[in-house]
Amino acid sequence: MDFLSNDSKNLINKGNLLAELGHLKEAAECYVNALESDPDNPEALLNLGNLLHKFDRYSDAILCYNKILSADPKNSVAWQQKGFALLQLNKPEEAIACFDFSIQNDPKNSYTFFLLGSTVMKLGKYFEALQCFNKALEIQPDHPINLMEKGIVLTCLNEDQEALICLDQSLAIYPDNAEALIAKGEALRHLGKYAESLAILNEAQNKEPPQIELWLAKGVTLDCLNQHENALDCWEQILKLNPDYLRALTFKARSLYNLKRNGEAIIWIEKYLDIVPDDAGEWNNKARLLIELNRYDEALACIDTALSINDTLIIAWYRKGIVLDHLERFDEAILCYDKSLENPESDYYFKAIWKKGLDLDKLGRNNEAIECFDKVEREFTGYPFFNNTEDFVESNPSADISKLNKTQAASEIDDVDLSDYVVPEDEPDFNDYEEDITELDTENIWCPNIGGTCAVEEIGRSNCPYGECPYREFDQYYDENDFENSTNSASEDDEDDFDLDNFATNYGEAYLVNDNIYPPKNPNDFLNTF
Repeated sequence: MDFLSNDSKNLINKGNLLAELGHLKEAAECYVNALESDPDNPEALLNLGNLLHKFDRYSDAILCYNKILSADPKNSVAWQQKGFALLQLNKPEEAIACFDFSIQNDPKNSYTFFLLGSTVMKLGKYFEALQCFNKALEIQPDHPINLMEKGIVLTCLNEDQEALICLDQSLAIYPDNAEALIAKGEALRHLGKYAESLAILNEAQNKEPPQIELWLAKGVTLDCLNQHENALDCWEQILKLNPDYLRALTFKARSLYNLKRNGEAIIWIEKYLDIVPDDAGEWNNKARLLIELNRYDEALACIDTALSINDTLIIAWYRKGIVLDHLERFDEAILCYDKSLENPESDYYFKAIWKKGLDLDKLGRNNEAIECFDKVEREFTGYPFFNNTEDFVESNPSADISKLNKTQAASEIDDVDLSDYVVPEDEPDFNDYEEDITELDTENIWCPNIGGTCAVEEIGRSNCPYGECPYREFDQYYDENDFENSTNSASEDDEDDFDLDNFATNYGEAYLVNDNIYPPKNPNDFLNTF
């Protein structure tokens, strides 16, 4: 073919050859020259627009696609490419409209369904995304990327077992796909298979130089395995790549918290708050750390900041009550507990009632205190645990907790755990067990924190991953005063008041989108965190 000719067809062919050889600038010049003689040539416009993509000139690329569409409104490829350019400009809604037009004119193009599915998944529309990937797989049943994306969206829908099937199918076709391995590792973690998850993530790390997504997934898994020092290494790797990566900042704080290094954890939360000063949840989490360091005035200032941002944050009102209790400002604390009672569905509802009762008792308002304790006894499903008199009056195991001594008994157990659990019909009678822990049937111990039989071999251990053991007081090594005065152990008031709403924000959604990875999962992924 005579490439010396200046007619548009030859110039387009020359541009295509140069593009294949990687000479993109020279190829673009050929397309521009072709358009000088034939301004409406759709092939030259499309190829030039695609090259402009590679130079990150998305707005200029859209001009090329618009010119094609003005002459041919049913050009599905132009709609598809325009949508892709709009995605790069962070205009997902406009991109979706373009993909829809493209599909109307060419319903057999699996790539357009892939682009549409990926886009709606980033917007959290997981059911719509699943439909798109299913459609793409109807057209190309064995496409490994579509199988992978379907697996990822199933993970977002908490269908992790089905996700694993898709991801294994994808990896059978394309075994070196690190992204699919990361997705499989995440699905395994969501199923609580942390060791298997870590093994898969290590395999992904061997496939290609690890990027942020891998370090993020691996760090979370290591934290779930209580390997917090190793998790810190992952957060450091992310921060080397991006010093302002928000999740790395907050997750590093959580790992440090789990290592009892609260002072260092505060530093990293402050780095996060320097970037995102209006995050009420992280101000509240900073307060949690300050409380454990007995820095109550600073904690109170953080909580007030959180409430100035979001005055409906129940956990902040509850925690403010705790701080005011430490400052012996009981009247003010009661008002805060009342605010946290505005949502009966809150995880802190019965805790707040109990704490309010304790404060009313300290103020000598015994009848009101008894009303609070009675309400917990009547309505809280976990209350049978507190009916055991040995939990209240160890010196007199046979004592009967009457209305007259409930407040006295309550004052003696300021470290009571009100964690929610469901009491099954065959729950054992707590009054049946003996004081000597060695006489317990350790193979069938009922745990209120788990809501089932104890999964930990060492009953009464101080560092149980499911929370403070209800049988802890029978452990000969347990010193109640030492526990209450510890600045590093999680206080009873905050034992499971981790800010799940804030965690959902920080723990992501929309797989591999900017600062996100996967949806919020079971909060047990981060036992004993903020």
